[in-house]
Amino acid sequence: DEGLVALSSAALRCTIDPLGAELASLGGADGREWLWNGDARWWGGRAPVLFPIVGMLAGGKYRWQGRSYALDKHGFARRRRFEVVAQDNASATLRLGADAATRKIYPFEFALELRFALGDALVIAALVRNAGEGPMPFSFGFHPALRWERGGAATAAWLTSMSAPSLSSCLTAAVVVASLVAIAAVPMSTPSTGMAASPYASAQRPV
Repeated sequence: DEGLVALSSAALRCTIDPLGAELASLGGADGREWLWNGDARWWGGRAPVLFPIVGMLAGGKYRWQGRSYALDKHGFARRRRFEVVAQDNASATLRLGADAATRKIYPFEFALELRFALGDALVIAALVRNAGEGPMPFSFGFHPALRWERGGAATAAWLTSMSAPSLSSCLTAAVVVASLVAIAAVPMSTPSTGMAASPYASAQRPV
């Protein structure tokens, strides 16, 4: 699609929308699409990037050094256009930096970079820099949604599970690196902690 960053490897292909540095499509060489389609009747996102907050603030506002600032749910990065600063056939780096508009709601000199790399898996690495002189509080998150394709089988019949150590490792690393292909394609069978399937992937819930 026009304006999207397209990447491919022998095993995978994906596109990235510079608006929000959001993954727009992800699939295998067989042409199957794994990412949620962004149907606004359910949820219009696909894989938004959450920065500089994850979730909502009480009253939609916070105070910093005696001043009050308003931030929408999940922050502003998902609605800002990133600059494509590097790209080849299988990787791309997108960057968002502080400007006059962000300083009005988040008074910090930040730089957020996302690097997408395709091989046998898709790896997304996030780097947040503080170019200011003082502390810079922030939160960061990935919010990908994957398709449910089980031929009409009842969702209650399916469970993705993983051992507690694996889950802990995954959550610790998710701020820096997210292996979406592993999440989508690798079965984990240790029934310690799991995610129940739902009518659409973005609504998975812990059990």
